[in-house]
Amino acid sequence: MVLFRSKEDADAPYMKVYEEAAKKLKGQFLFAISGVKDGIQERLAEFMGVTEDKLPVLRAILPAEMKKYECTTKPGAMTVDIISEFAEKWCQEPLFLACPLAVALTVRPKGIFQVERMWSWWLDVV
Repeated sequence: MVLFRSKEDADAPYMKVYEEAAKKLKGQFLFAISGVKDGIQERLAEFMGVTEDKLPVLRAILPAEMKKYECTTKPGAMTVDIISEFAEKWCQEPLFLACPLAVALTVRPKGIFQVERMWSWWLDVV
């Protein structure tokens, strides 16, 4: 899980919430913070489809399947419970992503992203 933010947001209130979530979920998920401008951070942001105009944003990746997800809750409105739910839902249901808080991003050629919303009720219907 990567929280992309600008350097100016280092002391933003959502950073404390993200830190608390990382402590709560320690050993279950990896938490990272990244910018979008310098060296490897710029390459990670490009890989995850994050640009400076989208900051701040919480993204996640399932490395084995190369699936990328975006938490649709803005960092300023996040709570530890929202971050926990986002992390737990997409990891428990990696094929269908049973989480209303997430958007699946599929990379297409030339950097174009296809966005698909996945809702928890979908699994009940299928």
